[in-house]
Amino acid sequence: MAKKFSKKQFRRLVRITILLYFIVGMEAAVIYSKYNKNDANIVSASKPFYSQDLLAANVLGLSSRHGKDVVVEDLDVDSETSSTNPVSANSTEQEIPTSSVFESILGSITSTPSRLEISSQGINIPLVQVGVSSSGSMETPVDWNSGGWYSRSAKLGAFGNTIINAHYDNNFGAPAAFWRLQNVAVGDTVGVFDELGRRFDYVVSETFYVDIQDPERLKIFDEPSAGKSELTLVTCGGVWVPSEGTYNKRLVVKAEYVGFSFVD
Repeated sequence: MAKKFSKKQFRRLVRITILLYFIVGMEAAVIYSKYNKNDANIVSASKPFYSQDLLAANVLGLSSRHGKDVVVEDLDVDSETSSTNPVSANSTEQEIPTSSVFESILGSITSTPSRLEISSQGINIPLVQVGVSSSGSMETPVDWNSGGWYSRSAKLGAFGNTIINAHYDNNFGAPAAFWRLQNVAVGDTVGVFDELGRRFDYVVSETFYVDIQDPERLKIFDEPSAGKSELTLVTCGGVWVPSEGTYNKRLVVKAEYVGFSFVD
């Protein structure tokens, strides 16, 4: 008599199958690239899009109790520059297609973050995607108790800087999603879950405050060194400034990616 799979076992089998397809696809892509004579001319995948002006607005306008946004002049959030290295006119090699045959698989593997957990501080919040508001600043979640994953930053486990913001408190000064972020310490683990039932773990490497007027404040959004995956958490901190309708500092928590696992 055939053994029946439980729902838990079936879900795990589906996840493993997806990852196997992904691994086989990437191996094939590597082999193809290795033996292509013009692989030096292949344009690498575009890095996550960042706008320095946009991120400046985020640092200045995050978690304003009274909805005060900082308008960034001449902000073009749709512009993205890229460079190409065209194949020589004398080359007889066939042009390489810009789209990958594994695009649909990669899209499933890099799914949307859905929840963030820092068990050492009792933080467990849902995540929503945030983009750019009509005023030109990065959005924050409408729900005080949710976090916002900036959809143009790196995806979970991918090379680059994954950016998540959340409110420190609400309009009445009551604790919001990242109220306890101030107590996070170096060495704590931040778990970020995705829609495929995976948990991506990041270990906190540093915590610090940045003044909203600090000319070097944008460095917190810089990408890490090549090949590394980093998580940046941002919320309000410091002293409330009534005239500005926000706090005078931002609390920043940096964490480094260490791996993922399946969760039930």
